[in-house]
This record gives sequence, C-alpha cells and structure tokens, in this order.
Amino acid sequence: MHELALTAELLKLLERNAQEKGIKRIRKVKVVIGAMTSILPSALEFSFYALKEGPLFDGAQLEIEERPGRGHCQDCLAEVVLDNWCIMCPSCGSRRVAIDQGRELYIDFYEGE
Repeated sequence: MHELALTAELLKLLERNAQEKGIKRIRKVKVVIGAMTSILPSALEFSFYALKEGPLFDGAQLEIEERPGRGHCQDCLAEVVLDNWCIMCPSCGSRRVAIDQGRELYIDFYEGE
C-alpha cells in the first residue's frame, strides 16, 4: 500500500511548511488526485487519519478532489475519457492517446491557525 508512505511524506511536508509559517494547528488539507495515478483516495484518506498525530493535526480534516482521466487521440483528435490504463481511442481504435488530465497529485491548500 504505497498510499501509507505517500501520506507519511505528505504529513512531513505539511509539518515543515507549517513550522516555517508559524502555524500551530492545521484544520483542513485539500489534496488533488488524478485517476491515472494508481492512488486509491480511500486508502489515502485512511492513511491520513491513521498517521496524523500531535497538536498540529488535532482535528485536521482531509478533503480529496478526484480528477478524472482525460486525453485526446493523436490520430483522429477525438476527446477521450480515461477510466483505466487500457488506453484506446473509442472513435478510431488508435492506441496513440495523449493523457491531458488525470496524473495530478498535489496539495491544493491547507488551512491553519
């Protein structure tokens, strides 16, 4: 479960940034996860609540925005919705599909005091 290691690093990053900015308590964290990252939002959420500790994260809530996979066919230029790693253009059958969205993985923001 790579989400556990990912969450541990996310919490370290938040802790360092909060310390630099003089933030004593983080109330909310918003993370954006693309559908093509192979990261399970439910596993990330579980890891967040299991690993957060100390007064900095007391009461912290996690918000996850899932971005769907989207792309375009490089042969026929059709817009393609990507919901798994079997990438094929539904219009022409080409496998030359460029991924335009769905690989995102970042902290959008956090709120604290």
